[in-house]
Amino acid sequence: MSHIEGNLPLAMKEENERFFRHFVGTPQTSFGADIGKNIRLTSANVFLPNELEGKTGSEAEKAKKSAETVTICEIDVTKDMCNIYGTLHGGCAAYIIDLCSSTSIVCYGLYTGTDGTGVSSSMNIHWHKPITL
Repeated sequence: MSHIEGNLPLAMKEENERFFRHFVGTPQTSFGADIGKNIRLTSANVFLPNELEGKTGSEAEKAKKSAETVTICEIDVTKDMCNIYGTLHGGCAAYIIDLCSSTSIVCYGLYTGTDGTGVSSSMNIHWHKPITL
């Protein structure tokens, strides 16, 4: 997992990657798996509020619950992801966003020792400009 940057411990990066690949699935089991398999988790970080850094014991456990996690995923846009105009199809983009947003939630769960799995209940996507090939 040396290809994944960030301050999350290596074992948690590996576990996050395993969860992610499980959620992507295979073409036989999951919609979009042919596209999802090309997504790369490139960074996983956990941040504590400044006033909580350096705490120990029970204060440290409380601090963990205040953590924020940030992950970065990357993918190269290919023709099979595009609409007739040669831009990334909105449905494909929503699929990618849905998958990638799970990495940060899983990261939080691994770091805090809580259940970091779930399903999307709502997505609002605002397009600023099309993504082209």
